[in-house]
Amino acid sequence: MPELLGQQYNLVVLELSLDRLSSTTSSFGCTIFRLAVSGESLFEIKAECSEIGLPNNLRDAHKYRYDEPTYSVPEIVIQELQNKLPALLGPGIPLWLQLANDCGILPLVPWERLLQPRLSVPILRLPYFAVTSTPVAKEAIPVEIMLDTLTRRLLDTVKRDLVVIHVFADAVVYPRLQTILQDRIVPTGVSGVRLYNPAEALSYASPNATTSIKETPGNLENPWLLWIIDSLRGRSAEMIHFVCHGYLSSDMGALAFAESPALNEDRQWARFVGAQQLTTFSTHLGASSIGFSSPESNFSRSGLQLLADQVARLRPGQVLLQEVREDAQYQTLADAYSFLYDGTRDTPPSSSALALYCHPSRVKQIMQQPDDIDQQSILNQFTLAKGETLKIMESKGNIPSWVASSQRYLEQSVAQLLKAEPTSSSSKPSATREGVEEALSFLSDTLERHASSSGDLK
Repeated sequence: MPELLGQQYNLVVLELSLDRLSSTTSSFGCTIFRLAVSGESLFEIKAECSEIGLPNNLRDAHKYRYDEPTYSVPEIVIQELQNKLPALLGPGIPLWLQLANDCGILPLVPWERLLQPRLSVPILRLPYFAVTSTPVAKEAIPVEIMLDTLTRRLLDTVKRDLVVIHVFADAVVYPRLQTILQDRIVPTGVSGVRLYNPAEALSYASPNATTSIKETPGNLENPWLLWIIDSLRGRSAEMIHFVCHGYLSSDMGALAFAESPALNEDRQWARFVGAQQLTTFSTHLGASSIGFSSPESNFSRSGLQLLADQVARLRPGQVLLQEVREDAQYQTLADAYSFLYDGTRDTPPSSSALALYCHPSRVKQIMQQPDDIDQQSILNQFTLAKGETLKIMESKGNIPSWVASSQRYLEQSVAQLLKAEPTSSSSKPSATREGVEEALSFLSDTLERHASSSGDLK
């Protein structure tokens, strides 16, 4: 699917993949750097994974705690990009990164941090779907300072009629946040901050400590995620952002939480949440974006890098990863959310602190393609972007969570359908596709009729 987007939008794409048969020094093989425009290759360079700084295997990657390998991009790759990109990219036009499906541990590498300072252009990551839409077991994160700066930046930068930031923190941090955020804590219906008391989460059971990540698609078990959903009481959230340590378990990335919002006593093990639970959680809240901030003293930067990529592979929509040590004042992060949500920013921020997966149609300088119209027609037909539910989603107030979550579920279903069997005017859809389309049409029509008949939009 990323390959098709690159061709459809005439994008300049740096493709990153592995050749597992070309190296004897690494179990992962060689890394292939391929620059392509509209799918046509301009150069292809192979480099030993050891030259980039990649661990020989995942077991070696697990050894890095509060640190990461010393990564680098071969100078010949940088020079080729510096020679070719000025003629290919206009002002504000990004270079797109594409990670191959079978790319091993390449998602562990902070590519934007390595490339952007040398290239001085915006860098975005191609999505995997065509549809647009501090625990004590780890070193303490200065959450109060970070949230103070982050909330101010978002409220100052994102220009919308109503910007509400819901803040959830544990019992240790909560009293200090009450003082630090008091000038921004506001009642319902006003732009500002809502701060939630973790004492209300006492009834949620703490999960058992484990080093592995075993999650079932569609299930929510972590008390933090359950508390947040229940606290919002039917309200949706357009974007969800986590300030957490990362964790690397086997071949999965995860967030590291305290045992529960009300309990933070286990000094040996945090509680881990992987991509499956985060995807389910974002669908429950109807969020179109999931963001992560990697703190300066992150237990596993590699784990958080891998988690962001794994979330992007599970759901359509934007996924964002910010490096706090490269963006201590959070201006790049605020600019990224302004670019995604308020419509006043035409181009993405150009920063080594940001990894952002988003659809090319988000960049206004990129011309709309015929497939955009086709995909919008499909979304209108098989999701809630029609009739009464479209009016609800276009309203200025908060969208009821049942509408937003239903829309995200239907978008994910459409995205999986298009990924499995792209649209084509020259071929007849398979019986399986026709059956799925019929089911999606029935479900979306039923939900739209419910919205029309309910009246109160609860």
